[in-house]
Amino acid sequence: MDAASGAPNVGVSVFHMKLSIFIFTILTLIGCGCGCGCGCGCGSVKNLPKGNEVLIALEALKETPKFREDLSQFYPGAPNEEIRVEVEQILNAALSDLMAISDKDTSEKEFWGILESAARKLALMDSEEMDRGLAYMESIMDIYNIESSEGRLNQWRYGFDPQ
Repeated sequence: MDAASGAPNVGVSVFHMKLSIFIFTILTLIGCGCGCGCGCGCGSVKNLPKGNEVLIALEALKETPKFREDLSQFYPGAPNEEIRVEVEQILNAALSDLMAISDKDTSEKEFWGILESAARKLALMDSEEMDRGLAYMESIMDIYNIESSEGRLNQWRYGFDPQ
């Protein structure tokens, strides 16, 4: 409020709004600079964990029988053994690809490319196998300490990210 006239001081509000928009635009264009690879625009590439711990966890998951009945996950199991083997091979191929690069500096882009390739193949299966395959991908994300797919799993499953 203007003390003399009692009228609202619109000029200051407009200035602050324009300043906020300007700062937001600059931060959006240059990114946060955090180096996290979060898609913030900073241009940095985040490498994923590597080494024996990752390799051992990937090998253990690969050796685990997959797509069998798991009522704790509300999964009835693949419709038959032929399909179960086929979807297991898709996921195991992705695990093998990740194991092959587990001792190198692997970027999130490489990681997501491998999982996306498997998801495209799983998308040709029944929805239950696709859903279970994505649950296995969440387990793979856990191995790499990746907390979020940033909507990728929803995109692959539903064709969009509902968030």
